[in-house]
Amino acid sequence: DDGSHLGSSLERFFLAIIEGARRSGRQMNKVIHARENLVAAGFIDVKEYMIPVPASPWHRDPHVRQVGRFFTSTAPSMLASYRKFMIAAGMSPAEIDETAAGVRRELASLQVRAWAYV
Repeated sequence: DDGSHLGSSLERFFLAIIEGARRSGRQMNKVIHARENLVAAGFIDVKEYMIPVPASPWHRDPHVRQVGRFFTSTAPSMLASYRKFMIAAGMSPAEIDETAAGVRRELASLQVRAWAYV
């Protein structure tokens, strides 16, 4: 991670949906606590793997670049599906449209070298 995502539209988008979900009584980052919740439920020997996925095809490795292309191809539906959370976060329709356009630009330009973890 080179910090290129800091202050980006992509960062603004993800922070807005996390906040909007919180305000709506939902938790978007529930997976962060998955291991401890499974252990608390009685599961033993729980292993956790965080797999980094590039948010766009910026990576030099061809296989990883292909994964980034897939992530980028899902961006239009992702942006549309989280609109309600962005409204709940307090963003105006104009701010949402501006952020979505910025995300599309950033993913296409390969300037933001961000990772998503699955």
